[in-house]
This record gives sequence, structure tokens and C-alpha cells, in this order.
Amino acid sequence: MKLRATSDADPGFVRLVSLILDSLVLQHGPEILAIVEVDNWFDHKWLNFSGKVLGALGVWKHPLTIPPFHPNRIKAQTVYQLNQQKEYEQIDAPPLHIAQPSSENLNRKLRHATRSADTGVFVWWSSNTGANAKGSFMTYIQSETGDTSWYASFDRRDRWAVNKTKNVSVEAVLGLLQSAELGASPNGGPATRFDDSGVMKGPPSVS
Repeated sequence: MKLRATSDADPGFVRLVSLILDSLVLQHGPEILAIVEVDNWFDHKWLNFSGKVLGALGVWKHPLTIPPFHPNRIKAQTVYQLNQQKEYEQIDAPPLHIAQPSSENLNRKLRHATRSADTGVFVWWSSNTGANAKGSFMTYIQSETGDTSWYASFDRRDRWAVNKTKNVSVEAVLGLLQSAELGASPNGGPATRFDDSGVMKGPPSVS
């Protein structure tokens, strides 16, 4: 999956995000795929975060709501829809993130964003990874049977490494990367294992 990356994105992190995206699409075959680039790093507390009430009390809700990133933090949004030929085509879609009081976001259910589609994969990833040497990836996955979500952060040392995860194991993230590498191997030939050439295993999940 080709990303619309801004100039401050580290190419290694862009490749990493692209591989995870490819695996998620192959795994879930969503009718809607939305990819959002967020200005700068964000932590695991954004996962399932819906907004604040009374200006202070944070709320994490289920069913999933659209995370209340301020639109000023959104650097790019790209939305694809699966067509009748089973190919993804880019479509015009309203912005997921709008200017509003945080409390009004509490009822912006994720399913409202998929129109008539039953399935969708929504991804948020961080920009400025070139200077920050760290990156964030968060996904909300909508299926016919329910919604799931997870978060992973990465650090760039000698190479990119999984740092922390939530709602997913480090091994599962590495598995997505390896799966995409194998799927991209030309003519069925050998592919390089991503944890040997691009990403190191990091600490365990956070609670």
C-alpha cells in the first residue's frame, strides 16, 4: 500500500507502516481503508480514547469512536474503497477529524464513518519520525462480528525496533511485518525476515 508520506517521515518507518497495512488488508479484506498521518508521536493512551467530559475527565468507550485528534494535527488523510473488481480505489471522503468540543466526540461512532460498509480498517500513524527517531501506529478494525483495536510504538536505534504495544503482542506485530515481506517476495522466491533486516524485537506489551 502506497502511503502519502510528508517530507519529515523517516523512509524506514514509512516502509514499516506500509508492510503492516498490507498485512492488515490481506488479513481482513476491508471494504473501507482509511489512513491518517498525525503530526508527531502519540502514545498508547489514545487507543480507544473518545474524549473528555466537563473539560477534564477522560472517557474510553466501546463501541469504538473516532479518536479526537484535533484537525490541526492531521497532516494527511487517504481513504480507499473496495470496488466490484475487488481492487482498492481512492475516494473522496469527509475528514474523520473535525473541530469540535471534546465531549461532542463521545458519540462519533467508528461505524458512522464507514457509510454503508460492514467492514473497515482505520490506521493512524505519526509523522516527524525522521527527527523524532520514534513512531506510533494505531489501528481500529471493524468487522461484521465486532470491532478490535491495537497500538504499537517504535524506536529507531541502529534500526527500527518495536518499543511498546497495547492490545497486541510484539510477536503479532512482527508476524504482520514478516507476512507482508513474504507476500511481497517476487515469483514466490525467498524473502528477508523483517526482524532480521529491519525491525528488532522490543519490550513486552503495556497494560
